[in-house]
Amino acid sequence: GEVTGSYDPNDKTGYPLGITEEHYVLPNQQMEYIIRFQNTGNDTAFTVVVRDTLDPDLNIMSVVPGVSSHSYSFRKFSPRVLEWTFENIMLPDSTTNEPESNGFLCFKVNQFPDLTNGTALNNRVGIYFDFNDPIITNETHHVINDNINLPTFNEVVSVELNDCGSLEYNDITYHNTGTYYQLSDDGETKFILNITLNNNYTNLYPTVCGNEYISPSGNIYSTNGIYYDTLPNFLGCEDIYTIDLSFAQNTFETLDISSCMEYVSPSGTTHMNSGTYNDTIPNAMGCDSIITLNLIISPEDTYSYIVDYACMEYISPFDLSYTETGIYEHIIPNYGGCDSIITLDITILENSFANIQESSCFEYNSPSGEIYTQTGSYTDIIPNSNGCDSIITLDLNIINIDLTITTNGNILSAHQSDATYQWLDCNNNYNPIQNETEQTFMTEENGDYAVQITSNGCIDTSECVNINSIATENIIPEKINIHPNPNNGKFLIEFSKRHKTIMVDIINSTGQLITQDVMHDIHSTTLEINGSSGIYFLKLTTLEGHYQTFKILKD
Repeated sequence: GEVTGSYDPNDKTGYPLGITEEHYVLPNQQMEYIIRFQNTGNDTAFTVVVRDTLDPDLNIMSVVPGVSSHSYSFRKFSPRVLEWTFENIMLPDSTTNEPESNGFLCFKVNQFPDLTNGTALNNRVGIYFDFNDPIITNETHHVINDNINLPTFNEVVSVELNDCGSLEYNDITYHNTGTYYQLSDDGETKFILNITLNNNYTNLYPTVCGNEYISPSGNIYSTNGIYYDTLPNFLGCEDIYTIDLSFAQNTFETLDISSCMEYVSPSGTTHMNSGTYNDTIPNAMGCDSIITLNLIISPEDTYSYIVDYACMEYISPFDLSYTETGIYEHIIPNYGGCDSIITLDITILENSFANIQESSCFEYNSPSGEIYTQTGSYTDIIPNSNGCDSIITLDLNIINIDLTITTNGNILSAHQSDATYQWLDCNNNYNPIQNETEQTFMTEENGDYAVQITSNGCIDTSECVNINSIATENIIPEKINIHPNPNNGKFLIEFSKRHKTIMVDIINSTGQLITQDVMHDIHSTTLEINGSSGIYFLKLTTLEGHYQTFKILKD
């Protein structure tokens, strides 16, 4: 190639270079291209991709990839594109390691047949370092010309030459065996020189155990170093040795060994008795590793038998899990290095399970002593007859009674429905009030009252409620007749005198106001209760604020 000065380290060169400044090449001549690249960044390049779009007059089907500085994968795609990918190339940057920052690849390609004179073959590539923008190289340039005048020779002379280290022919000195070419001074004769140099060069790298080394020529060396030695060979020349000499030493080691019954040493010797023995094997340098063995031979194995029980699962002393009754054997080293054979006789006991449905008033005390106050499903655990878990699933219904009482004047109503009731006189030692067993109780007297409620087999008593709003002066001061009572829901009210305004309230047995009406200029009237059979309360209130309450029974 041409000798050039400073250059871009990322370039492309086409061979042959061509003749004249136009770089003329012959038609049908194979082209070879070399692409060089260098990491001139400031960090290691992990992946390098070289992409070449061939000149349209170069045949992509004839491309032959060649040698390269690093391993690559190669592909062709589209009609003209070549791509080399250097994965994990780990190319250092040029400021860190300039020689190793370079790489190259080459390939050969044929022209399309019989290109005409003047056809230009131009080519350049893009080089991608990791995720950086591509570096675009120079463009190679060749022109097809079938009129190139190549040199011709009137005579070709082949010469066979032999010597030892080097030889000179026509004032040119050759130092290596090979085929060389020369032209005579007048350019008429081409010399083909087949040169054979018969000195042999050998590199030796001996590592010596001991204190001296004897070279091929008989020289004795006793220290590390590089030495040169020469012997005549059968061709009358010399065998020249470069000796890179290293001395190594034997090593020594003491091992304290305990073994059961017998021990095989590193060299393969079997020992049956305790004692001190010497053993020798090669060390890493190829010298002797001399081992002193302090050996203790233990005479026998030991045995033990363990009987144990567990619920559902047994964890052995060796952290192994067993879920079935059986006999199991384990072997571990004993104190002497022999086998300690342990037999486990394991019985696996089972947990038991039960489902219980319970109803309880207010709270429930479970078999394990837990107290539950809410309806729900619970899990309770107590020991069974095996000493394992008896797991009880408890479907629990807690019966609570609503003891709330509401008042409407002299009418008291219990919130709890679907129950039996007994109203009590708190001021008379909680004695039952005769015939007052409905959800609603109407009292004619001031006092303190409670109700005892029975629901789903549970009994509880409310707190006392004070009634102090009944006053004789507030009662309507006349006789009022209501008939019939009991009735079918329709009844007559008769006053002893005519009233300008009367307010009528009808209250059901739960204390709920179901009807409210205002009547004017009334002496008597008929009312009807729209509702189911049962006890109702009729409250009559005058314009002056006097009132009177009656119990109505609808059949």
